[in-house]
Amino acid sequence: MSPSPTSPEIERVAERYRERGYYVDLDPKPDMLPPEVRDYRPDFVALRDFEKVAVEVKRRADLAASPFLTRLAEQFRQVPGWRLDVALIEEPKAQAEPQLSLLSSADISFRFDTAQRAGEENKDYGAAVLLFWTIIEAALLAQLRDRNEERVLPPKRLAKTAYSFGVVDDARLPVLEWLANIRNDVVHGRQANLAEDDYSRAKTLTRQILDDWKTNVEGS
Repeated sequence: MSPSPTSPEIERVAERYRERGYYVDLDPKPDMLPPEVRDYRPDFVALRDFEKVAVEVKRRADLAASPFLTRLAEQFRQVPGWRLDVALIEEPKAQAEPQLSLLSSADISFRFDTAQRAGEENKDYGAAVLLFWTIIEAALLAQLRDRNEERVLPPKRLAKTAYSFGVVDDARLPVLEWLANIRNDVVHGRQANLAEDDYSRAKTLTRQILDDWKTNVEGS
């Protein structure tokens, strides 16, 4: 399987839609899509007059391995005003990039303990959630590397790629996407309005992903 499209590649496709007069939303919320396809996560949504377009960016070599797109396109055709566009991009030129070191087991344990102190003693839920995300990212990237996906991906793309490779399942994906959004809010200085329940949810997901990783390693 080819590497997943990167954010700059998706942005270049989005710019082509802007040049044609579309408004582009690179972070469409689920309720922006029609109910019939609300479980689907497009790379972006483009809007113009009465046109609503969900856009999936795919490498040409991966198109044959994505038969769900045909069914999905038919679902969109049943919804007035909507359609699905599949934007094809070429394979990236091979580049020799040094592989970045991921967190060790000791690093993960230390960060998990630090996150717990931040959340439970200091009530700094933003700091705690951010630390939990770094642990999750290390665990997911390690498993993706085992599947020959070497790129360091932005949070939301990481969640989508981990799901497509079978690293996370249907039950984990919505929580992972939620946490990716929270992580982005915290990192970019936006008000996240986190509560203790959010902290607990992030902590539980972190433990689950670490347990899944351990199970996969032991089973390989």
